[in-house]
Amino acid sequence: MGGDYYESIEEQRSNSEKGIPPIGIGEGSLVQNAILDHNVRIGRNVRIVNQHGRENYDGPDFTIRDGITVIHKDATLSDNTVI
Repeated sequence: MGGDYYESIEEQRSNSEKGIPPIGIGEGSLVQNAILDHNVRIGRNVRIVNQHGRENYDGPDFTIRDGITVIHKDATLSDNTVI
């Protein structure tokens, strides 16, 4: 995981007002057996744990292959999302 750029404080504030989390992993979130691509925005209390035990899945913000979750580049997961 990494970011291709830094958000200014003004950008972070503006995004926060729109409900968009900052780039990175939010407070209280849990990530297990996952790969996070660049510029992902993981909200607070998000759980990336493959809750349903899927081996393979294709979604708009993430993919699961062989039980490993891959969060796509530039994806945004809102607060309290569970995967």
